[in-house]
Amino acid sequence: MDDPGVLDVFSLVGRIGRARYLASGFILFAIKHNFDRILAASFGYAWSPLSYWVFVTPDGIGAINSLAGFYCALILLAIPFMWMGTALTMRRLRDAGLPLWLVMLFFIPFLNLIFFIILAAIPSCQPVAERPRLSSRIGRLIPHGEFGSAAFGVVLTAILAMIESLFSTNGLRTYGWGLFVGIPFFLGLNSTMAYAFHRPRSLGKCLLVAMLSTALVGAALFAYAVERIIYLAMALPLALVIALFGGFIGYVLQKRVKQYPQIA
Repeated sequence: MDDPGVLDVFSLVGRIGRARYLASGFILFAIKHNFDRILAASFGYAWSPLSYWVFVTPDGIGAINSLAGFYCALILLAIPFMWMGTALTMRRLRDAGLPLWLVMLFFIPFLNLIFFIILAAIPSCQPVAERPRLSSRIGRLIPHGEFGSAAFGVVLTAILAMIESLFSTNGLRTYGWGLFVGIPFFLGLNSTMAYAFHRPRSLGKCLLVAMLSTALVGAALFAYAVERIIYLAMALPLALVIALFGGFIGYVLQKRVKQYPQIA
């Protein structure tokens, strides 16, 4: 498999070693943080690395409605970095001989830090002729039928997203862009990848599955009726856009996973 080049951080093909993955991650984080800091300053808002985990405004996450323009700009700025993070992580997974669908862990708040460290430590390995046992076992849990796989992807992803949201808001009592952006993207990406695990699906159906998973979580947040969590639900229009982008990435990834079945 040809490597796309040292400076190519957008390609989904090829491999990347752990040292280069670690260096790329730190460089991209530094670039993104400075972009976010400059953007925040233009809106008269302070920004620090802590802002990715905790909202530091006086009103906390409640400021979403009053600073909607700022948050929309942050999300638009985050989209190319989300693509680059997906591309680099997929290539690192391929280089380590791990299932490509594990890329979803890169977008789960808090867990993604551990996942990044693990990927930066695991050595490269040669591809094998068989699919990893882990992928095969996961595949047995996902129905082969179109409706069954869609329902499985939507429900399972919604449950995982709710657990993470409740853990962050009630357990850690923290909010940040990792939760606000990472969870919606995870909803779209993971539900789509589960839906397309056994066979390729159309773009329209993948986006529909991403929307359903997001709507299900939104309904659950309202039903839970916790004041601070409802602030997250109030941001559903923006979350839906992020989830659709995650669904699009999942649609693109399904072709890559099938193209390299020996390490998918």
